Amino acid sequence: MEWTPGNGAIHEGTLVARVVGEGSPESVLLHGLGGSSEYWGAEYEPLAMGGQLVIPDLLGFGRSPHPAEGYGLDAQADAVAACLVELGADRPLRVGAHSLGCLVALALAARHPDLVAEIVGFGPPLYADRDSARVRIAKLGFVERQMAYELPFAERCCLWMCDHPRAAARLGQFLRPGIPWPIVRAGVEHNWASYSQTFRDTLLAQSSALLVGGVKAPVVMVAGFADKIPDRSYLHLLASHHPNLRIVEREGGHDLPLTDPVWCLGQLLTPMCSPE
Repeated sequence: MEWTPGNGAIHEGTLVARVVGEGSPESVLLHGLGGSSEYWGAEYEPLAMGGQLVIPDLLGFGRSPHPAEGYGLDAQADAVAACLVELGADRPLRVGAHSLGCLVALALAARHPDLVAEIVGFGPPLYADRDSARVRIAKLGFVERQMAYELPFAERCCLWMCDHPRAAARLGQFLRPGIPWPIVRAGVEHNWASYSQTFRDTLLAQSSALLVGGVKAPVVMVAGFADKIPDRSYLHLLASHHPNLRIVEREGGHDLPLTDPVWCLGQLLTPMCSPE
């Protein structure tokens, strides 16, 4: 796995973000559920060649604020927009996203179209409705099933993680072998409110057809053949109704941005999300 810790200055505002490069923001990278800005390593810093590359911790994760409530999709997108404006965004940006970050990217484009030129998402959790989301997520494993159906063990597990962050990170490293330690360690920097509300109010509460329908910018969504999170059949159905959406399938799992950063960077650098 190719991963090198990222560089850049730290911006503390609506969100905490790592900022690479100079000038106004040109690109922004959004992490997934339970992740942080650590996910996007130095391999993605060529995105800062023409302006700032902004890599925020989403609301409730990493070093960003952890309010008691308010983790819906609109709130997450608005927080990203506020962060970009604070950094001087004055033109549409290239948006890269992973997993849950794909939903935030789409909401950002729908609510703040002047900030988004194009979106490239990896491992998108786009589903037809809440029930479809629950069924698919529940098949991923025991913990995922607890979260999908809001069963009591999920809260107890998360509270234990909050009380024992280092032990939780070590357990996470065992469950996800090969993931760099800084990414795993930063992945436990959330609390039950931020994790559960984001899961419920963003991942499960989405209406993918309406969400994609509200986006005018070109969008590429990448799904790995070994990735169990995207519903590839549904992605192709969405694309058949939305000409600005293109689906790319290739070898790999859910962590394509980590396992093949050169290829993923190439997708992000392709102008206007045009075909390869």
